[in-house]
Amino acid sequence: MNIPDSINIMGTTWRVLRFGRMEDVDPDGCSLLWGRCNNPRREIRLYSGGDPFDMMQSFLHELTHAVTSELGIRWGDDEPSVDTFSRTWLDTLVRNGIISIEEE
Repeated sequence: MNIPDSINIMGTTWRVLRFGRMEDVDPDGCSLLWGRCNNPRREIRLYSGGDPFDMMQSFLHELTHAVTSELGIRWGDDEPSVDTFSRTWLDTLVRNGIISIEEE
């Protein structure tokens, strides 16, 4: 599993930050989160202490938020749609051998 430390989306660099505790993913420390997309800071924040498949799905979920933000598409505010899209995308990439999910 290769999740980069930063990702370029349409010429804008987004940092990818990993945290060992779910409560640290939330900048306010109020919620236990697998991931969080911070649009103004151009950050994707991820919990790195769980199952590798769940971490990759969380990364793709937050990446979907980041991409829709860069495109100015409000669809990214619809959590169920973002979740379905990211799970389908991950399943497709794994089934076709484009990515593999392994321990880092």
